[in-house]
Amino acid sequence: MSMKLPYYLGKYELTLKLAEGGMAEIYLARYRVQDHFQKDFAIKLISPKLSEDPSIVPMLIDEANIQSRLSHDNIVKIFELGVIDQPGPLFFLVMEYVKGINLAEFIRKMKAGYSIPTAYKIYIVHEILKGLQYAHSRRDETGIPLQIVHRDISPQNILLSYEGRVKIADFGIARARLEFRKTATTQCQTLKGKYAYMSPEQAKGSPFLDHRSDLFSTGAIFFELLTGLRAFDGENDLEILDKVREGKFNRDALCSVEPELKTIIEKSLMTDSAVRYSTASEFSEDLWKFMCSKSLHVTDQGLGSLLSVPEFENSFSAKVVQQKTDLSDTEIKEPDVSTPSNISHEEDEVSPVTCERKRYFLYVGIMTASCLAVFLWSHSIRIRPEPIRLKPVVKKEMQLVKQGALSVVSDIWAHAKIGELTEELETPFHIVLNAGAHSVRLWRYEGERRFSLELTVTVEPEKQLRCYAVFQKNPPKMACN
Repeated sequence: MSMKLPYYLGKYELTLKLAEGGMAEIYLARYRVQDHFQKDFAIKLISPKLSEDPSIVPMLIDEANIQSRLSHDNIVKIFELGVIDQPGPLFFLVMEYVKGINLAEFIRKMKAGYSIPTAYKIYIVHEILKGLQYAHSRRDETGIPLQIVHRDISPQNILLSYEGRVKIADFGIARARLEFRKTATTQCQTLKGKYAYMSPEQAKGSPFLDHRSDLFSTGAIFFELLTGLRAFDGENDLEILDKVREGKFNRDALCSVEPELKTIIEKSLMTDSAVRYSTASEFSEDLWKFMCSKSLHVTDQGLGSLLSVPEFENSFSAKVVQQKTDLSDTEIKEPDVSTPSNISHEEDEVSPVTCERKRYFLYVGIMTASCLAVFLWSHSIRIRPEPIRLKPVVKKEMQLVKQGALSVVSDIWAHAKIGELTEELETPFHIVLNAGAHSVRLWRYEGERRFSLELTVTVEPEKQLRCYAVFQKNPPKMACN
């Protein structure tokens, strides 16, 4: 779809095209209330051709309703599903705007030779799994699991903000796009998606996918981040699909990967979903244990600093400049300065009168400054103020607040709260706290039943305290060392 920018879509002003795909285009949009308030959004426009498809529109609406219930730091938020007549129905989604790059661009920079520490790669996958765990375990108002499956976890759908946030995108459209549906003309199944990141059951055309399919796709991303190669690759799509269905990933590329991480990848890429990771929390827990064993610590601020280097920011800037160039409606011609006839020197000439005025004001200024200096000097001689007696200053040592670290891991994903901190956490987590005693409270739900643990721990200065909670025992227990 092509349109001249800026373009007004109801209350939103579309200013820049950010991305374009086979189904939709994504634009940077601005919502403005006169000069009092403005906010940027990302708007995905569905092409009129697909909006008229009777099988796509209901799925889009259903999935938009589901994703609008997802409120998590690692998931791109959807604010509105809209439709306008132009002249046919034009559907669009109003989403959170994430300024940064997607994981596919990140991997391209990595393959081009940009050195990225392994800890950051693990952190990115860990954040993806946090978002998936939240989505997979989401329930409706009556407590029934929504059984959300993304179905298109791939580098293109993972966004990395320049603030270091990792966010999963395309929940709603991806599911509608990856459905196996029968058309009225061919009566055959159509498989859509990114073949290199599909699970074997998805590649085989199974209509009964569960959350373990997303975990397989995450494992394929982790493989590519660590090795720089795709887990499943081939000369064409058919060859890639065959390898995915048979689970034949490139095991030779894992030779340079640490044994613990190699084991994690192999478990996530198991062809049989029954022996794969059962939950995203279980997957992320193994990653967290590896990070703790190697004393690796990464924060979103650290990832943001990594993404703020010119190698990454230039990719975003180049995209913006290219879009502005492509969408410009006015041809701008630079002035021809090659010939002297195009340059006027009349205004450069200074008259003698102007020079005389400058000399006069300079003379007056110097005389005035001299008189003022003499007056102040003579006044200081006649009136000598009494010397000010200063009291001795007692130096006080700055009291530095000593801090330590607390890491909490649980056998099953759980909510967490530390003392009086207002922020609610999720296991596993790593947090820096002031040295001293802190109350750690964990809880989780199974249907209507609530299981909770509470323990007071002591964080020592410049040391890391590790705690492990077990909910699958009766009663649940938590220990620290």
